[in-house]
Amino acid sequence: MEAGLERLGAQADDVARRAASEVFIATAVSQHGSLDAVVMLGVQAKMIWRLAHVYHQRPGAREIVHLYANVGATAFIAGELEDMDISDHIQPVVSGVFGSVAGSVPGLQTASTVFVTSVLGGATNAFLTLRVAMIAKQYCAALTSRPRRNLRRAAVVQAGGMLGGIVRSGARRVSQGLLTASGRSVSGSARHLGRRVRAAGQALADRLGPSRG
Repeated sequence: MEAGLERLGAQADDVARRAASEVFIATAVSQHGSLDAVVMLGVQAKMIWRLAHVYHQRPGAREIVHLYANVGATAFIAGELEDMDISDHIQPVVSGVFGSVAGSVPGLQTASTVFVTSVLGGATNAFLTLRVAMIAKQYCAALTSRPRRNLRRAAVVQAGGMLGGIVRSGARRVSQGLLTASGRSVSGSARHLGRRVRAAGQALADRLGPSRG
């Protein structure tokens, strides 16, 4: 039974990583608070549904609703987050990523402020998504009931351990996107300046032309 649960756990972790990566990219690029919340909740809802199907091939509607209720009660009820300081888990990961990505992507320093903001937002939302996934995973795999506080604390530790790879991969994609956007902006500005110079030169030639005749 333990070997079977380990295989299912590995599948569940893959589901969690894919969902967290999706949330990271979407919210890092968007940086729109209300829209990001909608995107994150939508991805998390789909993720929980997939986790249920990992452990139970054909879960009934009652099982799904019960899982959503338990995960929601454990993860989101007001006053239940006092034992979690997100910054303790995100800051070390993000700090390491900034140095490695910024050093390996030439020209990223020019967009550093936007990059930092994007990665911080994406990392925070990815961490919260992983945390929800780990709570759902524990409920799906549980053979005995455990106090919600214990589930939350275990989920935080597990989510923190999975966050690094997601942030590193996502940060590289975000950095490349920023550089591409910056390049397009510079190229567009150069073309616009070139057109203005040519127009000014033509206007000057038109004015000087008659005087020579």
